[in-house]
Amino acid sequence: MKAYVIGATGHLGTELVRRIEELDIPVIKTYASTVLQGGTKFDLSQDDPVLVFGDLQPVDVVFILSAISNPDAVVTNPIKAMSVNVNGTISLIDFINSRGSRIVFLSSVEVFDGKKEAYTEADTPNPLNLYGLTKWRVEQYLRQFCSEGNFTIVRVCWNIGLTVASRCVVRLTFESLLSGNCRMAKDNFFNVISTQDTIRLLLKLINLSPLPTEIIHCAADEVIVRSTLAQRILVKSIHSSKMSFEECQFDQLKFLEPRARNNILNNALSKKLLGMDYQNAWDVIDAKIVAIDLSKQ
Repeated sequence: MKAYVIGATGHLGTELVRRIEELDIPVIKTYASTVLQGGTKFDLSQDDPVLVFGDLQPVDVVFILSAISNPDAVVTNPIKAMSVNVNGTISLIDFINSRGSRIVFLSSVEVFDGKKEAYTEADTPNPLNLYGLTKWRVEQYLRQFCSEGNFTIVRVCWNIGLTVASRCVVRLTFESLLSGNCRMAKDNFFNVISTQDTIRLLLKLINLSPLPTEIIHCAADEVIVRSTLAQRILVKSIHSSKMSFEECQFDQLKFLEPRARNNILNNALSKKLLGMDYQNAWDVIDAKIVAIDLSKQ
């Protein structure tokens, strides 16, 4: 059995490859633009899957992590986003399907419209933005054209990695607080998850054949309020004297396209099926604050 990691240069992909290698499982890791030593170049928007995946076998598993994931980058370059996130991904899925291999596809809470308090795997998506729509289209394709047991859609919320370069809600909030004149919504609710917990869930799927469920949610238990997160950073950061914010309502904020006010995933199924237990969200947030502080000294 081999594992393929599509998008191995991101903070999730990098850590997933490292952990798979520790298990002594052969891993093929791909990159699109940032050259990865020992990796294989594969651009979802233009490269032929057969050139990279010609040896793919039914026992193998393919983790599809690669995507244009910043919603602002998606809406400002929709043609490129659709080419990578939808068309290229579906082309790859077709090829994997033809070999009968297992697929683990990384999706997002952004497939939901935020009108419910918390979403289960059974809830019907209704994305508000183009990024969420690209993920939903691939989800629909998997469920229509892939056999049960051959794929799992893993929906995640905000991942928090302790590398400073990783884009996450803590880092974005931290930078906004330093910029001055920023507003934080007191009615914007979401959950987060440590990168390590997301990786643990993905690794639990690696040897399961057939895969146990079509969709599974990956999130910490705690619900975070954006203004409370901002206040936490103010209390914990050594740079707090340079920070400030004003509380506001979510509908007072301006985005390039609509965003959901509630981004909360119910994680009960992951606990039941995979025995997941999640790190406390505030502990993860505090560790990220320390990492950012140290980088700015």
